[in-house]
Amino acid sequence: MAQRAEQELPLLERCEITVTFADGEYRISGGGEADEIELSLAVTFSALFTRMHEHALRHYADHIRIHAASGFAPDGLVLLVGEKEAGKTTTAMHLLLEGFEMVGDELVLLRHGEAITFPRPFYLRHGALALLPPFGDTSTAPFVNSDVGGKLIAVDPQKLGRRWRIRPAPVRAMVFLEPNHGGTTSFKACSKVEMVQRVLTQASPPSSGRADWVSDFCSTINQAETVIARMGDLHSATALFRRLMT
Repeated sequence: MAQRAEQELPLLERCEITVTFADGEYRISGGGEADEIELSLAVTFSALFTRMHEHALRHYADHIRIHAASGFAPDGLVLLVGEKEAGKTTTAMHLLLEGFEMVGDELVLLRHGEAITFPRPFYLRHGALALLPPFGDTSTAPFVNSDVGGKLIAVDPQKLGRRWRIRPAPVRAMVFLEPNHGGTTSFKACSKVEMVQRVLTQASPPSSGRADWVSDFCSTINQAETVIARMGDLHSATALFRRLMT
């Protein structure tokens, strides 16, 4: 569960969360929450992960949450957004292996035009391994089982020899992924209004309830390049993303 990403952000808080086992029960304590009692180790792990995740996000209550993969261009962050199983993680892993600076596959926090990737490993569907070049033995890699995606393998970019550096940056581009399985990958321009409509389906408003978040969201997209990517084979995708991100 430990994230090894470098983070160019101020340290806001330290907290301690403990798990103890006694009399057939797991007790989770700390993080400013009431104790939780669980009987299953798997459920305990999930509850612990959720507590850590929610505790960290308290410090970003004014941020819009976007379900997106993310990577850096020289002048800002590029977000890869799409419905479930659109290929965000597979595309991000492919680009990482091709030498792009990809930093996340799940969550981006947005406020006043600036985005921060929430640090966590890339969770790659086991079935997607066949679409990528071999990158080492994954048989002993950490994994979770998803009701939707089956076995998800946790991939740490640093273990692939890549630098993994989380830092705030303006949003350079929004790319909305659509599946085109069996075809060639292609890009087409997308209007700002259409991109707002599409990305809103993958976004959550700030938990603080700040009133100006919609205008903040629209302004960010208005200043970014907006592209729809029809995702077919990954080989043809490389050149298109290279022109966008380098």
